[in-house]
Amino acid sequence: MTSVLICMHGKSATAMRDSAEMICGKQEKCAAVDFKMGQDLADFKAQLKKEIAELDGSPICLTDLKGGTPFNTLVTLTKDFPDLKIITGTNIPMLLQLFVYRTQFR
Repeated sequence: MTSVLICMHGKSATAMRDSAEMICGKQEKCAAVDFKMGQDLADFKAQLKKEIAELDGSPICLTDLKGGTPFNTLVTLTKDFPDLKIITGTNIPMLLQLFVYRTQFR
């Protein structure tokens, strides 16, 4: 099963995961990392690095905005995790489809 990391501004990542799990049920190999206002970038990057490592180093990463801090930070982490896949413009229907079909990847 392909792992999933949701990373967005504010509380959006956690809220989106929770909303999708209300529909699809609790998901394994899925983490949500919120980028909080005023959060130190080094701490944010360390948090992402830890979650990615726990998710086997090659999750599909879903972000809100291309060019935003969550996206840019994930891009820098591709040096350490070259198998990261980053998708921007994430919405709940997209996440639901990923949850349903991710067992078919790899």
